[in-house]
Amino acid sequence: MTERQDFFRHLFEQSQAVIAAYPITVQAAGMDQVTGVLEPAVAEGIRARPFQHLVPPAAREDDDAVSRPAGLNTIGMLLDRLSILTMKHWNLIHRSGSEDRARDLVDGQIEELIQALADAQRGQSSVNNKITTRKVDAVINDFGDAYYGLLTTNMLLWESQEILYNHDISTLPCEELRAYIDFFSRGNILRNVYIQASDETYWAVAHP
Repeated sequence: MTERQDFFRHLFEQSQAVIAAYPITVQAAGMDQVTGVLEPAVAEGIRARPFQHLVPPAAREDDDAVSRPAGLNTIGMLLDRLSILTMKHWNLIHRSGSEDRARDLVDGQIEELIQALADAQRGQSSVNNKITTRKVDAVINDFGDAYYGLLTTNMLLWESQEILYNHDISTLPCEELRAYIDFFSRGNILRNVYIQASDETYWAVAHP
């Protein structure tokens, strides 16, 4: 096991603990739960900075090698996927009651993703940013803050989409549907900010 594999495996384990500490309901959340309960809890976590002790490992000799293009397999984009799979893992256990599938997820996709993160090279993570005039606020001091923001933003987006994917949205009031659309817009812009910040702050330490 390389130092980088160990780092990202520990990051996933810490991500599980952070998600488990939030008041996520077993039933799909409505917007009142997402914006009235989970978002304030996330704001508290920003002040607590649960990942501030995690410092990316130092550079390797091959980090400057131009052996293959990064494409979209940058640290930021791969961490985005890791944070989403962390939510999928929580859902398999707590909503689906399928610990076997959760284990398969860890042993398969997540281990593969950890290997990809360990082998990742510098790239242009901002290539996926949306063109928008909308502004969002993000508190980012280091890699830990950036990844916490990415993890929790994806948690909120996952929770806000649960009811849309698993329930009859035709029964929802128009105002609640407007609230979902507004939240998705804001959340996805913020998500892209954190993807880029996770990438930039990682390499600022790993290969300044």
